[in-house]
Amino acid sequence: MSLLYNAITSYIDLKINRECLVSWIDPTGEFSGYIDQLEEEILQNKKKYHLVRFKGSFLESILALHKLMQDVKKPDCLVYIPFISQDEIEKTPFLEVLKSSEQVPSDSKILLEKISSGYLSPDQLRKCIEGLPANFEKLEAILSGEDVDLSMFDSPKSVIEFTKALLSGKNTILDNIEKHPKGTLLQLQRGFEKTFGYIPKLTEDIIDHRTLQSAKEKEDHSIYRLPLGVFLLGREYVNDLQNYRPISQRLIQLQEQGLVYLDTIKEVLNSLRDESPEAYKSLALEIEEQGFFDTEKDNVKSKDLGYIDTFYFEDSIHQIEVLRLIQIKYYNEANALAKGRQNSFWKKNDPNVSQFWHWVDVTLNIALSIHETSKKFQNAKTLEHVLVEYSSELYKIDREYRYFCKSTEILMHSTNQKYLEISLIRKQIWDEYSDWINNTNNHYQSICEKNGFLPAHSQHLQRFYFQNHLKPLLDLGKTAVFFVDAMRYEIGELLKAKLEEFSLKPTIEPIFAELPTITSVGMNVIVPTEMNGELEPIIDKDEKSINGFRTGNRNVITKEDRRLILREISKRQVEWVDLEDFHRNFKQNEAKAKSADLYVVHSLEIDLLGENGFLNQGFDFFEETISKIKISIDRLREIGFENFSIISDHGFIQYDTASEQARSTASIPSNFKGARRYVLQEDRISSSDYSRIEMPSLRYKGSSLELVFLREPKIFKNAPSNKGFFHGGNSMQERIIPVITLKSERKKEEIPNDISYEILAELFIGKGKHRIELSLNTKNENVLFKTNQELIVELDSVDGARLKIISSNAISYDNNGIVVEPNTKVNLEFEIITTDKLYQEKASVKIWSPTLNSKIKHWTSFVKVPLSSEVQLTESSIDAKYSKSDLNLPPDVESDVSIILNALLKQPNKLLTEVGIGRIYGDSRRSARAVRILSNFLQNRSNELDFTVSIDHGAEGKIFKIGKKSYE
Repeated sequence: MSLLYNAITSYIDLKINRECLVSWIDPTGEFSGYIDQLEEEILQNKKKYHLVRFKGSFLESILALHKLMQDVKKPDCLVYIPFISQDEIEKTPFLEVLKSSEQVPSDSKILLEKISSGYLSPDQLRKCIEGLPANFEKLEAILSGEDVDLSMFDSPKSVIEFTKALLSGKNTILDNIEKHPKGTLLQLQRGFEKTFGYIPKLTEDIIDHRTLQSAKEKEDHSIYRLPLGVFLLGREYVNDLQNYRPISQRLIQLQEQGLVYLDTIKEVLNSLRDESPEAYKSLALEIEEQGFFDTEKDNVKSKDLGYIDTFYFEDSIHQIEVLRLIQIKYYNEANALAKGRQNSFWKKNDPNVSQFWHWVDVTLNIALSIHETSKKFQNAKTLEHVLVEYSSELYKIDREYRYFCKSTEILMHSTNQKYLEISLIRKQIWDEYSDWINNTNNHYQSICEKNGFLPAHSQHLQRFYFQNHLKPLLDLGKTAVFFVDAMRYEIGELLKAKLEEFSLKPTIEPIFAELPTITSVGMNVIVPTEMNGELEPIIDKDEKSINGFRTGNRNVITKEDRRLILREISKRQVEWVDLEDFHRNFKQNEAKAKSADLYVVHSLEIDLLGENGFLNQGFDFFEETISKIKISIDRLREIGFENFSIISDHGFIQYDTASEQARSTASIPSNFKGARRYVLQEDRISSSDYSRIEMPSLRYKGSSLELVFLREPKIFKNAPSNKGFFHGGNSMQERIIPVITLKSERKKEEIPNDISYEILAELFIGKGKHRIELSLNTKNENVLFKTNQELIVELDSVDGARLKIISSNAISYDNNGIVVEPNTKVNLEFEIITTDKLYQEKASVKIWSPTLNSKIKHWTSFVKVPLSSEVQLTESSIDAKYSKSDLNLPPDVESDVSIILNALLKQPNKLLTEVGIGRIYGDSRRSARAVRILSNFLQNRSNELDFTVSIDHGAEGKIFKIGKKSYE
């Protein structure tokens, strides 16, 4: 092939590599001869892209392109449109193609100038331009007999383009010829010196003598890749240093070159990072692995480095420094360092680095927010002030702490090597959040004890929800209400934001939940059970708990009781459905939903998953519930519902799942052993540890019992074990709940489309992590461009287990939802998150569309996923093996403490390492959590044991060893 052909082809290859669809308008058809040759190469499979060539029929060309778009892979394609001008194209079907593609210049002079860099010498380019107007054949004739003109490397522009191709691993002009002209390496070296200030001695220092001699004999230009890379990246690195002189003589020499050529060097490297990130990453890591910067790694500090992060080791140094700053509570300095990493190449292109700096951002968000909000809240004087302050600012602290716990769990089970530092910071942030929640709630408790536990205005109290919120919506027409268990205020704000993403206009209002903040109270007061503002609780005398309420002659305790009272008071047809059932089986529930005036959708998921320990595993079941509510609202709008209300029964407190500090020093003030946050009792109690409330003061009639709460937002010392999630008390996190109202226009019937889809997928079982390859293929489609589709990926009909997507190349993804582009291959990796109670060993994976009338048939895997790994012991088998002994432990101790201590006693040398504990559990998440719980127990309650347990550190992590207790 000719020099001109290679130049044009290289230019087009680069464009298609950058953008999969490229269009070329050639108004005079001058380059039809070039296209003839390219088409021949494509037919011989020498090119990885397709060619759609306009030959006079718009329909034929569009159908050809349409056929390519049906392929699973993105259609790497050149669309060549000759004999139509730029103005005329707007009146043709090709207009949409142009808008969706990268364009080749239609002006011949501009095209020649574009392709010349790195291929044509200035003299060759001048000859071609002087020959215009001319077709491709004439231009070839002008350059006939000419080979690569090495004088092109006298031009900095050509050297720059050549360097980009060389470092990125793409074809250069020299790769397209069999034999390089004599003097090629010398001419290149002179070009590098002239353009970048390259130091020739680097080539001899870096390349061994035999390899260099061989390259000189063959005039092999590839020999320059590594030394030129060291020079360019080294120049950028040393000039980004802040008042620091390198130790290496080679780097000192580079630094002494100053700013000369630096702009050109940065232009090349920035282009490489933007256009070929993987090639840049590979080059930088190769340079590091060769040891050229070992001395720097050991001596340079974070403050000495600039903002570019040329090399990976620079980011590692910054990571160590930001951890140090956080540990000494220099949060503003740590934040400044983290902000400087926002545009770091490594953060953008390395998932592990990105994950770490995301965790840092989340950590600093809560650390800084805690300090900013604590003082302001002390000015609140009434419960109305509390509502305003909490719903405007304070709730964000709870949300940030939840994010912190989630991202910390994920990071601690990743490949990050800074486990110890992250563990220490985890405890540090927990201590600060604990102090914050204690201080703010102490002030809130004092307001309650001084002014009463009920707000002054009825619109701020849960018992008036039906009258103030639900009934006005019912008067407007068909209404759906969502009763969501344990949705505290910050979750409501997330749901409101989610609905706003879909052009809906919800409102949110904070109200106080009734006391105690338990399901049997909250769920039974959001239906109309109050009479003249009073409630009559139904109390189980034996259990000393409130089971529901009496209104008139009717008891309201169960779900059916709530449905009947709503029907009776509203005088409308009321139907009831579980959110999970409605989410999975919409078609089966559609008729009943349509018949209802008031449709109640009840969700227990947040409370259920929280109580079962899903917080321990970094699984965001809040987002999952929010997504299901949003999907359900969308479906209900499709069938005529216009008004929606979302209300919760109570909130919750989230504590560090590994911390014993969630326990108060105060015990349950009665014989009722099931209590966590409150008790009902007859005997009066006087202690600063508790808040005592007479039932009549809550406008509860018919009972002489008193409610006794822990004043601090913790659980009783001897309460049942917790999993970092509890409620029942009088903290703001438990009591302040959201009421979300949405009045929407009836969804307009959309013009039915004839696009149908088919999910093609394959499931690959791994060890702990599994993979799915899928594509959403169009069938019988009459349009060229398709919209992205949302898909849900979940386990098929399983309780106690959830599928969690870890990574995917989809457009976006969360816990178990992905957004995909039709006809595009998508990979996703997932793991199974389980509770302790599993009733089956395996389950199928189901992929389906939440969009109504989407014409996407669901896919269910034939292969089933194991819900626990083969080596993983079940909770019962671990207990059976390690819990039976003569250990005299307090009854409230976590089971993991008992399991590990018993395992220790059974060891001949009374010694057990962290790795050994991992073997007991067979699951890294559970064993890591167990080690944290035991460590906290030993730190805070070791005096309750009849022996000592020392903790050392070794190659296998922490080493626990039993010793004799001294009673001197």
